[in-house]
Amino acid sequence: MKDYLANSKNAFEPLQLRNIMHLLSVVRETRLTTKPLVKKRYSEQATDFDATLSFLFEIGVLIEDDDIIKINHAFSDQSKQLNEKEITAHIFERILKKKNAYRTELFSYFNQFKLVDGQIEYQPDTLQRSKFSNIRNFLMESGVINYDTDLDRYVVAPQYINMYAKASEADSSYTPYKLRQKLQNIDKVGLAAEKTVLKYEKERVGPDLAKYIEHISIKNVSAGYDIKSVTQIGSNELEPRYIEVKAVSPNLYKFFWTSNEMRVAEILRKNYYLYLLPVAGHLSFSLLDIEIIPDPFLEIIQLSNSWDIETNVVCCTLKSE
Repeated sequence: MKDYLANSKNAFEPLQLRNIMHLLSVVRETRLTTKPLVKKRYSEQATDFDATLSFLFEIGVLIEDDDIIKINHAFSDQSKQLNEKEITAHIFERILKKKNAYRTELFSYFNQFKLVDGQIEYQPDTLQRSKFSNIRNFLMESGVINYDTDLDRYVVAPQYINMYAKASEADSSYTPYKLRQKLQNIDKVGLAAEKTVLKYEKERVGPDLAKYIEHISIKNVSAGYDIKSVTQIGSNELEPRYIEVKAVSPNLYKFFWTSNEMRVAEILRKNYYLYLLPVAGHLSFSLLDIEIIPDPFLEIIQLSNSWDIETNVVCCTLKSE
């Protein structure tokens, strides 16, 4: 399978979502799933078997055991009760889970997008349309991006904005050296507040969902948020929750919000949360008085009736001659 990726112009050539779904269906419904038999049944209704199989192997959805192709046990248990839209979301979660050619190309494409009037959009020129055509078509088929014919632009679907955020995060990640320097100088109160919220979140979501909670700021100080958690919607659906933690005075709840954090908050909107945690003593906090603000860009910046906002930071840049 590695040979296919090596010989392909790009990772998403010529992947199609309908072929991926068909191959998963064939493997699930075929009793003896040797590669020749799976390929024969698959090819009756679909094309590009090698590319599709390589993709599902690479992201860990399919595995090969003694020449038998199987659906990964963890994914199989999940996908039995899911519809196509939900399976698609899980496939993208697996692309993002670890470094691979598909994630690299996905991030490269998403880094062409930018925030304009609350939409994550991209208006390519003729050359760029050709360069990104394979991944663009795959993402459109998957419902990750939509084409706006009136403005001739591609727009990220709201439920997939977290992928754009991950691409931005990866693009601005600190080097290991810079990260070590940052960790050596990190504010003790801020770190203690983050650890307090981390524990709070694990208790909030419960033991079954605690595995989804990550302390992002110790790995990437430029992400624009400190903790990645989840919000449970109904019985089976999870939404990402990006948390910026601020240790605040119990009297004023005053905090500083960097331009990067505000930019990420504007992008993630309802998935972004500010946790204002009052300091109670030396590295201790009052969780009973925590203030949790969903979509703080709307609440604080756009509807700022309840907040006093000071713009007293001056940015200076040396002019080039």
